[in-house]
Amino acid sequence: MAVILTCTPESCHSLAQMPADRAYALINAPKAVICFFDFQGDASEQFLEVIALMSHEYMTSIKWIIVTTDNPTKLEASLKAKNAVAEVFYDKQGRLLDDFGVLEVPTIILTDEDQIVYKHGKYSPGHNERLAEVVSSFAQGRKIPESYPARVLKVGDYAPDITLPSVSGKTWSLSDYRKTKNIRPHLLYVFTIMNCEPCREALRFLGNNAHLLQDTEVIVVSLGPKKLTTSELRRMPIPFTVLCDEDSSTYAKYHLTDTPTLVLAKGDIITYVGTGWNIDREHEFLQAIARRK
Repeated sequence: MAVILTCTPESCHSLAQMPADRAYALINAPKAVICFFDFQGDASEQFLEVIALMSHEYMTSIKWIIVTTDNPTKLEASLKAKNAVAEVFYDKQGRLLDDFGVLEVPTIILTDEDQIVYKHGKYSPGHNERLAEVVSSFAQGRKIPESYPARVLKVGDYAPDITLPSVSGKTWSLSDYRKTKNIRPHLLYVFTIMNCEPCREALRFLGNNAHLLQDTEVIVVSLGPKKLTTSELRRMPIPFTVLCDEDSSTYAKYHLTDTPTLVLAKGDIITYVGTGWNIDREHEFLQAIARRK
């Protein structure tokens, strides 16, 4: 059963300052991982998959807690299906978000005794490697490593190779594509989560403007489960090759932090990188297309 929490604003640095009953519920363990979660996030399912895997690996040394303001019954069912070892706390009024200074979900917080020792918000699948290292260090009592230097994909960089299965099951790779007779001079990678509304808008825009991309091979790299990708494609077919990056390895290889991200390349060289989607991004992308001709 989910525990319903009611609370008043407290310090987000010391859990010991919380009311005794709530503090007991949250930190009845020397070490705890507190995850703030709802199902509206673009990478919600990927986040739960990662939490399920780590909670199994560190079930004896860490207490795993997931706080939600959104449908605890659904969350409990999803965790059970993934065999996650975690407790669900239903923060009905959302006051814990303020208590902990949580601005975006999913957010993950690590507590040792009554102190917050690590906090990270705006999760994306590209954070999995870093998150695994942080939790491993925390569980084993080692110092949590310093943040990685920023690694950002930039114009002028070499485009990393891609080898992924398409939705049809056939493997697509950049190296094989370059050997084909009908190779086009430009490549456009669209990194997306198919149920992300800005991603849908970007794909609709590209589909409606496919006539501007006749010299461009458009490759959609879809993060998350293949089942989600195929389901969304039935709702909104698109005239492009769609690849499945289920473990987010290609997303991580490109050092991306959000979706949608559009990456234009000529040969091996990246000529444009754009993250997010709105009217300004549309104009920016059209200008990038025009400049390359």
